[in-house]
Amino acid sequence: FFFLMIRRPPRSTQSRSSAASDVYKRQTLYGSEQSLQYYKDFQYASVWADDIKDQGFKMFDQWHYMDRPVNEQGFLLNFDHSRHNNAEWIIQQISGALTNQVAINSLTIEKSQMLRFLIHIFGDIHQPLHTSTLFNEEFHTEDGDQGGTQYKIEYNLTSRNYSSLHYFWDSGAGVLPDLHQRPLTSDNFTWVSNYSSYLLNKFPREKLKDQLSKKQPMDWILESYSIARTFVYGQLNGSHVITEDYRDKAYAIVEQRLVLGGYRLCDYLLNLFKDFPIEVLQKFAYQNQQQDTKEQNSKYQARNLRWK
Repeated sequence: FFFLMIRRPPRSTQSRSSAASDVYKRQTLYGSEQSLQYYKDFQYASVWADDIKDQGFKMFDQWHYMDRPVNEQGFLLNFDHSRHNNAEWIIQQISGALTNQVAINSLTIEKSQMLRFLIHIFGDIHQPLHTSTLFNEEFHTEDGDQGGTQYKIEYNLTSRNYSSLHYFWDSGAGVLPDLHQRPLTSDNFTWVSNYSSYLLNKFPREKLKDQLSKKQPMDWILESYSIARTFVYGQLNGSHVITEDYRDKAYAIVEQRLVLGGYRLCDYLLNLFKDFPIEVLQKFAYQNQQQDTKEQNSKYQARNLRWK
């Protein structure tokens, strides 16, 4: 579940264009094999879908969320939260593409890319502001506050500056450290490992039995949406000031969402690949091992050249 902790800060201003899927169809290669090898470890693979935005790949932005309106004041809306090209839809599409009978015996760069998207989107849909958008007197345009990206906040509890409510929640309610550096430092890896152990001990599976009985992505999206409506927006009640009480309660939610996202991702992937031929999975593991060996040899040769 630590994939959520090393994600990039806020989602960019969202492009709502339905042309995104058409653009995708025209892309033959939007991430080189060299790039994917850098992101082959689970930690890095989980953030690849955000990191490629720095290369200008914005056409997949709508895959990262499925906004439902938080509209307590009853504004008349022209907002279609059921449209395709969203997080729930793309999870279905990727799952089908990874396991269809035509491709089940092959390993391709396209599959590798889609698996990285799948891992990342699991994290996104457990963040409440990837499943909701606020409509009120301040935000009453077509897309509301765009998942909190347009909801400016005042946060004076630390020296870090959070430009929006979305950024605050993306950053673990302002509590988690900045882990956006690539590659992660050894100290950051140690922190992530220790923090993961802490969360697993705090939230064993038995403690989350009821939540883990929900098996469908839409259930998890609605779960996140409920948190957004009742707490993320509900507790603020239109205020833009983040108090210490709000921060502490938000962080308690963040901890549980991190663990739930991790458990659910694990269960989902095990079920998704349960019928995969064992030789294909072994081949995949072997290829990764071979790549690690090549990288180690390259580093060794580079050191020799420097000494010469």
